[in-house]
Amino acid sequence: MRRYIFILLGIVCLCIIGCTGKHTELLLHQADSLLLVQPDSALALLERMPHERGALSRKNAARYALLWAQATDKCFQSLLPCDSLLDVALRYYKDANPDRALALLYKGRLEDEVGRPDEAARLLQEAHIIMKAYPEDMETRRHILSSLGNIYFYSANYEASIPLYRELYDCCVTDVDKAIALDNIASYYSVKGLQDSTFIIQRKALAYAFASKDSFIIAVNLLSMSLNYDDFFEDSDSALHYARLALQWSPTDRPKGNYYYNIGSLLAEDKTRQDSALFYLHKSQMDSTFQGRFLCFLDMADIAENQKNYQASNRYLRQYIAYADSLIFSEQSTPISRLIHEYQTKIRVREEQLRGQRIWWGSMGVGAVLLLGIIGAFLYRLNKKKREQQYYRQQLRQTREKMRILQTTIDNNEVVLSLLRQEQRQKNQEIGKLEETICNFQKEKSTLQAWIFAQSAVYKKVQSLRKRWVGGSKEQKVLNHVDQQKLREVVQSIYGDQIQEWKECYPRLTEDDILLLCLQEADFDSQSIAICFGYGDTHAINQRKLRIKERMKASKMQV
Repeated sequence: MRRYIFILLGIVCLCIIGCTGKHTELLLHQADSLLLVQPDSALALLERMPHERGALSRKNAARYALLWAQATDKCFQSLLPCDSLLDVALRYYKDANPDRALALLYKGRLEDEVGRPDEAARLLQEAHIIMKAYPEDMETRRHILSSLGNIYFYSANYEASIPLYRELYDCCVTDVDKAIALDNIASYYSVKGLQDSTFIIQRKALAYAFASKDSFIIAVNLLSMSLNYDDFFEDSDSALHYARLALQWSPTDRPKGNYYYNIGSLLAEDKTRQDSALFYLHKSQMDSTFQGRFLCFLDMADIAENQKNYQASNRYLRQYIAYADSLIFSEQSTPISRLIHEYQTKIRVREEQLRGQRIWWGSMGVGAVLLLGIIGAFLYRLNKKKREQQYYRQQLRQTREKMRILQTTIDNNEVVLSLLRQEQRQKNQEIGKLEETICNFQKEKSTLQAWIFAQSAVYKKVQSLRKRWVGGSKEQKVLNHVDQQKLREVVQSIYGDQIQEWKECYPRLTEDDILLLCLQEADFDSQSIAICFGYGDTHAINQRKLRIKERMKASKMQV
């Protein structure tokens, strides 16, 4: 009785586990269907499943990780909570398939988010290689190309980024995607200083952006156009026009700090608009999502300096340095340049103080100013040399990276070349075998044709006349006209295919030339052939053979 109870409980547990598994797969499928149209709903659905994560199978856990990362990314949220989940997906998807490429994509974006671009590039390169075998999956390829191209671009590997951006454009179908891809390409031309190409591509990107009716993409492209006008032409009016249009098109639910900063920075260049510039710079600074908000302090420092408020300028400059050190300039910034700027500001403050005290200080103040100038010049030259050394080190790192990429490409091409050569050798072996088989069949066909020919009455008559010729008989030794006609008919019926082939290949040959070739194919000697043509000796046959060779050679040269 107890045994039956245990069996019953086991069956109940299996049923519960099966139902739970089906329920989980149903929820995952529902989340997948919501990704493209309602990613926030998909993320909310996945967040309601935390109690089931421990009970998920390895397959469902990997799928859950991918869906979570996709939904998080599409909702413009940080991927940091997905770190351990993506590791689960990468351990499960070991084969080179689109699922692994997708896991590598979001793991790479996560690594880039936490400031490890080298590791991010490695992961995205592996994903890019995998997707070469799946050209139909345009969506995944597009995201990989975009992320990898941006990493190359923002690490100053511009020449490595442009092929990816162009491939990205080829993968785009919608107007939104084309606008994004062309905006990236225009950025490349901009850093290379190619003015005409930059504006041609940027205008094309802007046209796609307006066609898409996506206000965010329109705003981004308008902002790029504003920056281009400011960089290439120093046309503040046109740059300001596009900057304000970008702000108008920016969606209300998206951060606007970069738009405010761009307008404020442009207005700061005009000394008559300093108050308006401060207004926009303060609004940009209040946007906590704008990572470059610390740049506002630099422009505000310049404005305060123009207003001869050097103490405020120095205070803004100190705030700028503090933000820069804590955010993104820890490794890539030039701290020496900032120290020089701060030092020059202090000199101006000191000069203003000395201006009121020059009566009392006299020559001592002049000496102090000269001493400070000498020190400043010495530090400037010293810092310039250090900046040049840093630039050369950066160029060396980029060159080494390019060499590594080129070596990887060479190794991959050598592997492909080896495989192609192996396939070519196999094909050559198969061709040789087929040619040998065809040759054997041709020989067998010739043997059968000769046997069929030997069964004909005209063949036997030729052989009989051949014996008389050899025996020196004075009777008829050649075929008459009727027998010759029968011979032609028999040869035509047996060697018809061969005769047609000779006619196509050697159009200069006559009917008698082809008949002679057929008799040679049947192993007739010169005397037998002479009998067939009604000749009393073989001299005419030998002459005809020479003419046949010349006609065949002439036909080949004509072709």
